[in-house]
Amino acid sequence: MKKAIWVSLSLSVLFLFAATVLAAETPVKGGTLTWGRGGDSVTLDLAQATDGESIKAGIQILENLVMFKKDSMDVEPQLATSWEVSKDGLVWTFKLRKGVKFHDGTPFNAHAVKVSFERVISKDHPFHKYGTWRYPALGLGPVKEVKVIDEYTVALRTEKPYAPLVANLALWLCPILSPTAIEKYKEEIGRNPVGTGPFKFVKWVKDDQIILERNEDYWGQKPHLDRIFLKAIPEVSARYMALQSGAIDIADDLDPDSIQMAKSNPNFNVIERPSINVGYLAMNTKKPLLSNKLVRQAFNHAIDKQTIVKTIFRGLAIPAKNPFPPSIWGYNDKIVDYEYNVQKAKDLLAKAGYPKGFDIELWAMPVSRGYMPEPVKTAELIQGYLAAVGINAKIVR
Repeated sequence: MKKAIWVSLSLSVLFLFAATVLAAETPVKGGTLTWGRGGDSVTLDLAQATDGESIKAGIQILENLVMFKKDSMDVEPQLATSWEVSKDGLVWTFKLRKGVKFHDGTPFNAHAVKVSFERVISKDHPFHKYGTWRYPALGLGPVKEVKVIDEYTVALRTEKPYAPLVANLALWLCPILSPTAIEKYKEEIGRNPVGTGPFKFVKWVKDDQIILERNEDYWGQKPHLDRIFLKAIPEVSARYMALQSGAIDIADDLDPDSIQMAKSNPNFNVIERPSINVGYLAMNTKKPLLSNKLVRQAFNHAIDKQTIVKTIFRGLAIPAKNPFPPSIWGYNDKIVDYEYNVQKAKDLLAKAGYPKGFDIELWAMPVSRGYMPEPVKTAELIQGYLAAVGINAKIVR
């Protein structure tokens, strides 16, 4: 049996490609899949999720009105079957799929959509207090009213025309959950998710594994698998060794070295795809030094992104020149990237009033991710580039 590895990478410094290593066999009904991933989930109520590990597990359980197509960012129906927009661009009306049930046996309908959305956007909703809504602007933020037209028709009203709304609704942040379950579990809904997806939540052993089982009443194509075990294996080397030993069937977010080894192993399939992640160096512009545009420009010219792509990502990335990757709608390929130019960086620092540079703290991520497989080594490279233009960066972990 062949094993699988997924790889997914990116940086503001770079855009990366995703890959997964898995076992290759013809699908048959039954059996289990053990998925080794880089950490545990934080919540399975995806409207509250801000991390990838929560999303990986949650999208097996919860569904949205619409979803992105398999190989693009184009939108297609999921729990909605169709939609239309009013002439003034303010009202989006969705026709809902009939005969769908939540995992607790309650019906999916327009009321469920209203409850799931209003708990996020309305501070007056009785369920609003049960969650922490960190990214409303990315999802339901433009929606000002959710109106039930009939049992299987719901309308969303925005204050002004907002063309990307249907794409927002495909994001993980806009799931439809069972209103009965939200009322029952309250603040604990994130540990007891009840959706309409192909898999049902069974058990969560914190920092170990999440267990899901096939939804026999699923409205769409039923999954082949009986169960999925999502194992938290934070160390990349341990995740790869577990794949080699057969303890897991899939390993994702591996480092570039492990990916290269997997490619040379005939028992592994490495699945690569363009990533929608971007890794980046964030600058706190509330700090006086970094509020100066010339200083920020100097940083960009001081760092050799192409070398980082080659050494840290082993070519599984491209330098970023947009805040999002080429796979995202709106990407502008006409933008000219900052060139790596040490002298230009020094000149900009001098013009900004820092001819001798300055001291600064450089924070490195405490854990590795697909878009930042070796955060400390990356920070050390950046530290060296900054030192060459007079900036003394102290790495903080």
